[in-house]
Amino acid sequence: MTVNPGLLVTDVFGHAPATGVGGELSFMVFPHDMVIKYDDGMIGIGGFGQAQSYGEGQTRYAVGAQVGNAVGLELGYAYRAPGASSYAGLHSVHAGVFLSLGVVVGSLRASVPLAAVNEDATHPSPGFELGLSVAIKIPIPIVGGIEPGC
Repeated sequence: MTVNPGLLVTDVFGHAPATGVGGELSFMVFPHDMVIKYDDGMIGIGGFGQAQSYGEGQTRYAVGAQVGNAVGLELGYAYRAPGASSYAGLHSVHAGVFLSLGVVVGSLRASVPLAAVNEDATHPSPGFELGLSVAIKIPIPIVGGIEPGC
């Protein structure tokens, strides 16, 4: 098992574009007796939590599950808080794909709207958004160790 804290930067595209800066904490477990394997590698399962500032007092939080190895998928819940911006808050589904090169992680994620908070004519919902993210992470082995060739 590894715990992976890191810095996260995201460019957000959609009705309410922004640049998010913050952090991510994730963990992955790679069971040795797992049935699903590919190319002599194991698929890990785990979770993640993210917190980012979008500027203007707006923040985004996300939590969820992830599965993969060098390439993986994540699925969870996100909340984009309104802050002092001209947009309403938004609850959404967080869905993404990531490429992990150990310390550097790139991802493409979507936020699919579920429900806006305090939406009105002057504070519309941010709506659907796509985000391109880069993270610099520090993998910390918690259980077991790093095996040669990993």
